[in-house]
Amino acid sequence: TNGAVFNSDVRRLLDDYADLVMIDIKHTDGKGYKNLTTVKDLNTAMKLASYRQESGKPFWLRYVLIPGITGNHDQLHKLGEEWGHFSMLEKIEIQPYHQLGVHKWEALGWEYKMKDIRQNTTEEIEYSAQILSNYFKEVKIN
Repeated sequence: TNGAVFNSDVRRLLDDYADLVMIDIKHTDGKGYKNLTTVKDLNTAMKLASYRQESGKPFWLRYVLIPGITGNHDQLHKLGEEWGHFSMLEKIEIQPYHQLGVHKWEALGWEYKMKDIRQNTTEEIEYSAQILSNYFKEVKIN
């Protein structure tokens, strides 16, 4: 889930059917989150995570590492500070940015606004993993 919806229907699905939830976090601040996703409320994902924590059931985070947008030092520390305290959070997966889905946007006639963004370097990915390992039990690079 991207964590953008959290209501009674989602609660029922989480309670009755989900052994594990993976929450995609696209950005660490509200303005950046809205720019990337067009979703206004970054806090909804946090509410979903808090609910999952209270249920005693595990969840994972997935964080898209976009050069120049989500991979800077301050954002990585902010991510760790805001999310690292959840005991039911088993791991975080770093999702290095890629353009594998650009053709889908083009096939739909949509403009892919991030096509000029480069892929992460190995050094950027390793640096991010090093920072996040200070906050999370397990850090995986996908």
